[in-house]
Amino acid sequence: MGDLPAVLISGLVSGSTYALLALAIVIIFRSTDTVNFAIGDIGTLAVFMASTLIAAGLPVVFGLLAAVVIAGLLGMLTERVLIPPLGHGRNLLFGGV
Repeated sequence: MGDLPAVLISGLVSGSTYALLALAIVIIFRSTDTVNFAIGDIGTLAVFMASTLIAAGLPVVFGLLAAVVIAGLLGMLTERVLIPPLGHGRNLLFGGV
């Protein structure tokens, strides 16, 4: 019984992460009419960036904020540079790219 609170908190953290990723995919699809699964890659890069910045001595708050800003800029760059050359084909085609 002693492990139950830790397991519940761990489950809530994992579930919240999945819910936020799903929400991000839905927001991107609704606003651009394009399925973009690169959000996982960009999110992973942001986590590695934040951990690297924090390990380098940057305060945690600034490391997290810098990682979010850089990930946002990378997402904008991806949307501006990589998506337009693909044209306006079917949504599932974009999901495979």
